[in-house]
Amino acid sequence: VTGEVQLQNLSGFLRSIASSRALQILILDTHGVVIADTEGGLTARQFNMGAFPLVRKALVSGQPTTGALELDGRGMTASIIHMPSIDWHVLVAQPMSTAYRTIWVTAGIASLGLLIACLLAIAASVYLSHRLALQFEGLARQARSLAFGTAEYHHPRGSILEFNQLSDTLRHMATDLRERERDL
Repeated sequence: VTGEVQLQNLSGFLRSIASSRALQILILDTHGVVIADTEGGLTARQFNMGAFPLVRKALVSGQPTTGALELDGRGMTASIIHMPSIDWHVLVAQPMSTAYRTIWVTAGIASLGLLIACLLAIAASVYLSHRLALQFEGLARQARSLAFGTAEYHHPRGSILEFNQLSDTLRHMATDLRERERDL
């Protein structure tokens, strides 16, 4: 059975099924010659793509093949599949910049999120270290007051167990010192 298809109609059909202008769909014969393409330019020249390693591999193996190739000076990622009923190969190519755009955008968003998380962690650590330093300063001030005997020991209880234990120990020590002073 022999069929006849107008190349102009076939190229028009390929244009209609391409999801974007950047997507190129080519139909190749068994030797890698372009039968039809979305833009029509390679069809008119009967461009032979058989020399491209990716195309050669697909023509020889007859298996679906995916890889990179350079077409019209642009790096493309391409897939080729064999249609055994008519012995043609369909090559679908997309510029790498558009094919991997989603990955780059996702990586950028993840990097930005990581940067924001790091900045928030630094801000939280500065804030918490400042609160910790204030508690140390309060304990040191009370200890100096006790050492010079200028004030009663009073340190407010906080949320950190170790500071509360240290405060209780200092309070107990101050009480013991005051009692010994009175006994003398």
